Amino acid sequence: MSDLYNDFEKRFTGAWFSTGWVEVETKAVEDTNNRKNVVKLQSELAEIEERLEDINLKKLRLSNLATMYGDLG
Repeated sequence: MSDLYNDFEKRFTGAWFSTGWVEVETKAVEDTNNRKNVVKLQSELAEIEERLEDINLKKLRLSNLATMYGDLG
C-alpha cells in the first residue's frame, strides 16, 4: 500500500493535475443512416407542441396560485 502512495507522490508532487480531467467511454457507432421521414418528424413536432402547451397551462396555473396565496400572506 505504501508503494502506491509513494508512486502517487512521485507522479504528482510538483506537477499540476487538471481539475477538468474526465474519463470518457467510447461507444461504437451503430447506424449512421438514422433518417426519419417527414411524416414521422411532423408527428414528433406535434407531440412536442402539445407538451409545450401543457407546460404553459401548468405554468399559468402555478402563477395564479402563487398570486392567490401571496395575497393571503
